[in-house]
Amino acid sequence: MNIESVYFSDFSIIWIKGFEMEMNHVSVICGGILTLLMFVFHLTFPKLFLWRRAFQKVKEPNSRIFYTIHIALYALFIGLAYLSLRYSSELAEAQGLAQGVLLVLALFWFWRAGWQIVYFKPPAGKPLFHIILVAWFGSLAICYTLPLVL
Repeated sequence: MNIESVYFSDFSIIWIKGFEMEMNHVSVICGGILTLLMFVFHLTFPKLFLWRRAFQKVKEPNSRIFYTIHIALYALFIGLAYLSLRYSSELAEAQGLAQGVLLVLALFWFWRAGWQIVYFKPPAGKPLFHIILVAWFGSLAICYTLPLVL
């Protein structure tokens, strides 16, 4: 009976640890995909927010700075998506540098979800877009937090 209970105990620990690693791996990959989708979404901003017309009202240095920062976000999102997808196994282990990268990403996306709630108020009667963004940012935060806590 002790042999069976030890075997069962060892089996369940291996299974649980295997599940945690699998869940961590999937979580980081999901974070990479959501980040890649964030890049694609940001590509629509100039048309979505009518930047050509909006920037005509802004002095040139400011409009160029704003546009440059946005282009830098493209590069950042692509880079983070690449790291998440290419190095998902290493990030899933959440050791050393990977732990720091995950922590920074998780904190950033938690902050971004909170900022969306506090700073960007949804238009009256049209909260769906706002809710989707909060859920998207929150999902990214969770994706990068899970490997740190499992």
